[in-house]
Amino acid sequence: MPEQLQSWEFAENVFAACTNRIQGYSKSPYAELNLGYHVGDEAEWVRLNRLQVKTQLALPTEPHWLNQVHGSQVIEITKVGTGMIPEADGSYTTMVNEVLAIQVADCLPILISAVNGSEIMALHAGWRSLQAGIIQQGLSRLGSNDLRAWIGPGIRQCHFEVGLELYKVFDETYFCPGDDAQHLNLDLAGYAADLLRKGGVTDIIDTQICTVCCNDTYFSHRLEGPTGRFAALLWKAN
Repeated sequence: MPEQLQSWEFAENVFAACTNRIQGYSKSPYAELNLGYHVGDEAEWVRLNRLQVKTQLALPTEPHWLNQVHGSQVIEITKVGTGMIPEADGSYTTMVNEVLAIQVADCLPILISAVNGSEIMALHAGWRSLQAGIIQQGLSRLGSNDLRAWIGPGIRQCHFEVGLELYKVFDETYFCPGDDAQHLNLDLAGYAADLLRKGGVTDIIDTQICTVCCNDTYFSHRLEGPTGRFAALLWKAN
């Protein structure tokens, strides 16, 4: 069941929502509200799930879904989609009634808005995208210096165990010991928040929701293997 975000206001004319896995059409292992066509689920169930989300949230248009590839490409949405799904891990717009969408099942969805509501952005932030500079790329596209950001449900340090090779990729301050000498736990959300701050975003809310801890509510690829995708959505009105 999709829920419109009410705990934090992006701007008076900006609206956001985050779906979960509850009350959809898909069957195991994609049960229930899977929004991803690319994970192996029945296409008809995904279509019905997306229609349900659009109806329940009264979305002004069909969301601009992306072919996410764990990169740093951020595209501008300038008009209603033409049917082509762009390969990118982020999108932004200054247009009204264009719904930005990010699908996740452990990676962090990050939503950003100008405080005055003039522009919005949605980013897919896994460790590869963050390392590739998606936050820096995204922020460089925005004209406003007064921004708010929201970090949604994703795998948190308590469950994000990685190999020692990533110790060379991220600063040691983002790690804590893993279950054995060959593994560490990475604080992906903490790293993302620091990148946002370095980019000038001082107003940040982190949901602190772990998709593994809250697997009854959210999909987790790390825990489940084949599974569905939930989504973070962002749009603006006049």
